[in-house]
Amino acid sequence: MIDCTISNRRFRVDPTGVYEELVEIPIAQLEPSELGPYDAQRIVWYAELYRRGSPFPPISVCGVTSRHSTYRICDGHHRWQAARLVSAPTLSAWTCFYVEYQRDFNGNTFPTLARISETPEGHRIARALGMTWCARCGSSLNMVVSGPICLSCQMAIEQNRGLAGQETAFARYVKEIHG
Repeated sequence: MIDCTISNRRFRVDPTGVYEELVEIPIAQLEPSELGPYDAQRIVWYAELYRRGSPFPPISVCGVTSRHSTYRICDGHHRWQAARLVSAPTLSAWTCFYVEYQRDFNGNTFPTLARISETPEGHRIARALGMTWCARCGSSLNMVVSGPICLSCQMAIEQNRGLAGQETAFARYVKEIHG
């Protein structure tokens, strides 16, 4: 993970280009993604720690989409329950971003995790970090063969074109690494 702060906003980017932002979310806008059961003793213990001002790591949530107006908790259900118990107004959370993609033959769209290559916000983060990404799959470019396409995509393209017997991206990569 790469952490960065841009215009007083904190982000992190994973190696596949998926990015998240650290935000304060009102407790009322959070909903569980699982129905429990929750460990009541852990919740009471966490609540006592909250009352004492102990720091907790942020929870992880799925961001608001066109289908959901609340944030769904991915990780941190016990911390959320404890915060509710002590009437905390907000909770720190890493929230991921979504983009809508057409997925089926009926024209229905479904949200999927956004990569830095797919949104204007992602482009700002990538530029600030000096990152580039594959124009085909959106992954961070760390093994550049030629142009704006990663090694995996370049190899898939060459395989589909039937470039057997020719010097392929993989062959060039092996030569570069092993001499």
